[in-house]
Amino acid sequence: MAPREFVFIVFALVVPFNLQAQEAYNPVYREVGPGQNIVLQGSTYSLVVDLAYDYTSANKFNGEAALAFELVPHWIKPALYAVFIRMNEYRQKQMAELINSLASDEPHLIDEVVFSLAHLPFEDLDSDNFDPEILVENAKNIYQVAELIDFARLVEKEEGAGNYYTTVELDLGGESWEVDRDYYYWYVVHPRLGDESAFYINAISGEPATVEEGGKFWRSYLLESEPEPDYRRAFETVYPNYIADLSAYTADYGIMLSDLDPVVAIRNQGGGEPVLLHYTWNRGSVYATTLKLDSTFTPLLENLLMAGFGPGGVLNTYFHEQFLVIREQNSEGATVIEDELIVSGYEVTVWDATEFGQLQDATELETFKKIIIPSDQSDQLYALLEAKGDILEEWMESSDHRVFLFSGSVASTSEVDWGTYVLPFNLTKVSFSGGFSAEFEGYPDFNRIIAGDNGAQVWDGQIYPNLSGQRQSSPDDIILDKIGYLTSQNLELNVGELPPEYSGTTGDCPGCIVRSPHPVRIINQHYGNCGELQDVNSALGRLSLIPSAAVGGITEDHVWNEYYLQDRWLPFQVSWSDSNTIIGVPGNKQDKDYGGGKDLAIVYRSRPDGKWENITPRYSNTNTLIFQVNDGVGNPVDGARILLASENYYDPDQLTYAIVVHTDYQGQAQVEVGDYQNIFAQISSPAGTWPEDGVAWIMCAQPSASGPQGAQCPTEASWDAQLPMPTGDGSGLVYEVDVNLEGSLPAHAVVEIAPGQDQYDPEPVARFVYSLQPTALQSLQLETLENTYLDNWSEASPPDFYVFDPENLQLFLVGENATALARLEADGQEHSVVLPQNGQWFIAANNHASWNTYNYAQLDVRMEAVEEVEKNPLEPGSSGCNCHFATTSTKSSNLPLILLILLGIALTMRRVKLFASGKIKQI
Repeated sequence: MAPREFVFIVFALVVPFNLQAQEAYNPVYREVGPGQNIVLQGSTYSLVVDLAYDYTSANKFNGEAALAFELVPHWIKPALYAVFIRMNEYRQKQMAELINSLASDEPHLIDEVVFSLAHLPFEDLDSDNFDPEILVENAKNIYQVAELIDFARLVEKEEGAGNYYTTVELDLGGESWEVDRDYYYWYVVHPRLGDESAFYINAISGEPATVEEGGKFWRSYLLESEPEPDYRRAFETVYPNYIADLSAYTADYGIMLSDLDPVVAIRNQGGGEPVLLHYTWNRGSVYATTLKLDSTFTPLLENLLMAGFGPGGVLNTYFHEQFLVIREQNSEGATVIEDELIVSGYEVTVWDATEFGQLQDATELETFKKIIIPSDQSDQLYALLEAKGDILEEWMESSDHRVFLFSGSVASTSEVDWGTYVLPFNLTKVSFSGGFSAEFEGYPDFNRIIAGDNGAQVWDGQIYPNLSGQRQSSPDDIILDKIGYLTSQNLELNVGELPPEYSGTTGDCPGCIVRSPHPVRIINQHYGNCGELQDVNSALGRLSLIPSAAVGGITEDHVWNEYYLQDRWLPFQVSWSDSNTIIGVPGNKQDKDYGGGKDLAIVYRSRPDGKWENITPRYSNTNTLIFQVNDGVGNPVDGARILLASENYYDPDQLTYAIVVHTDYQGQAQVEVGDYQNIFAQISSPAGTWPEDGVAWIMCAQPSASGPQGAQCPTEASWDAQLPMPTGDGSGLVYEVDVNLEGSLPAHAVVEIAPGQDQYDPEPVARFVYSLQPTALQSLQLETLENTYLDNWSEASPPDFYVFDPENLQLFLVGENATALARLEADGQEHSVVLPQNGQWFIAANNHASWNTYNYAQLDVRMEAVEEVEKNPLEPGSSGCNCHFATTSTKSSNLPLILLILLGIALTMRRVKLFASGKIKQI
């Protein structure tokens, strides 16, 4: 039998009361030791309910933490308490000082800061890399952005004393819409976007760093007008030489691109014509400039010669990349470009106009990584560029990561004008509208595209299946379009476009690809794949105060975003680097049921604390799996961890996990899975693991389907030898999976309920009126999957609450059979229990039948006198409990005393290796 590892029981008493028409709220939280009970003591003489037994642990709130706790909105307190009691004394004191200082200096930030603190993974909070100031910076950024935009407004709310919160109002389709409180805090405020950690990150290395070491927080980094390092700087002005001064460079005219939106590295004065730019063409890059560069060697010329694909946008001699230089003349009689490339170690071929004119098709260019056209060429060569333009474009499109560099400066004494020709890659010459003075521009950013008073709507309610990534941005575009544009323009390079050798598999690659989950690092390096596009989308959405979330299917290796607007989640995706934005298309065209090319197994939405929400029915037709997990004696196992997996999209002989869910208090879990997919499962709990080795085949895609290593569908179900294996050759089917684990909880005492009030003699003198409302059940998971900290909230079942007399209470506490005066009904409705004349009675509760869950419930109690009785001479609160919360003694029979009880039990699971027998592969 699996060992039972008790961790702790947590409960809280919160006593709001009404005294002389003055509202007060006095919360008291206590940590209870392993296996203990909660016991409340009631007195019919004084109409008082008090804490009878106080099982406080050594890890109490320090004085500063207790003071800080009083400043927090009531609705955040349970989550904050659960975090506070797990902190060491130093960290608890540090966080308390932070909250207390906010109360003095910036009280409007408390709710945003404390919510973030209370809902960060403890692994982040406990790390040496975590700096609490990041929570304050995050909150300040939110209010700073609210001053910069006019399509969103922060709204401060208060629902009774001490229960305040903030939300945001957005402009949608000509009217305002207010975001629900929880969506605002989870998907706008929370500093964690998905699978990254809430740390300051060095934009160059992608590693955690202090602020003094150059560490940046993503919201600040995207918002700063002059960040350092400046992600807005185009690579060709940074690598390998940082160009700080443009005074040495001149130009006579600029370059214009028809129907394309390039990254302008350097522009003529005052927002004038581009004089140095780059843009993607298919999966290659074009660099063009009219600056006078190549008559002599300059740092900027070196940058342009090196410019291409790879980290930092720099080509490297390590890969023996071959260059083709096409030139007919050089006005200075020099060969600066060729000489520099040869010295740098590149392989260089030089063609003149005659050799270039003999070019017949793109295959003759396939060995070249980069083609360069120097400045000040002959009229004949520019005419040949027009004539051979289709071949050059075919060369660019026939393979990934090719580069074309055009230097379009022409000597002022020359009569040649390449602007009269139609050059390849849409290059067009444009005259200056005024004088020339070069200035840096670079990648578009939040302040340039989104901030400002332009009256734009967040979304106009329309579906946009294909907004081109090369489109010009307009001030009138909807904000979602602008977010897609910013993401696409900044992540112009896709990992799939980069040379395979850049992956650095041998460990000695000088420019190895780094795929980071941190937006600071991603937007600084300007490349990624769907995961990086998703991260930057989420960051820009939340920076714009629009609720955004990460969505995807792991087994099919694709992720995208959703935005919460007008009370529904809206699919959103930038499909490729510098490519189209898709807004609101049903099913995001992923599954075949929605016009896509895949059969999705599981689609999930990731909450910032690591909760995975199964949203498969929104993206695919589904079948339903219903799990019933019991222990060795037939009792339901709560919090059992069910890992579902399916074949890897690229390697069907390997399994990849699809989602993790947990059973509820009845041992049940229901999962919607995509149709036409093989589904495998592994169940683990302190009660045992199923199957004992590896995974079980739960559902077969179709009768002829094969699983890993080519295994054919089983003929019998893994969980019942009498049942045939269910096959997914249809949709809307329901499969029930009943699993019995080996271990079992110890049997617990039987509690019988005594007959009604007729047993009392003489007549009873008091009663209490109560309501008991389940709120939520949580499984505590200590393991992680790829930096995703798992937890799960599901339907609640509170522990049993009983009313005992003193004698039966003692029996109950030692685990013997007992008789209760009543059991409280947990339906949220108001009930009453009549109490005997005996002046002492108790409410007791336990949660000993749970394996792995916290259990939360709210108990409201109102004491009433049935007839006038002699009152207890003790003063209110003097019952000896020493709990420091308010109680009330009064002659009035109508004074309410309300108790909020939060009870939690956590039992850890045995750590079970996730991927048994090497059959499950993480991607």
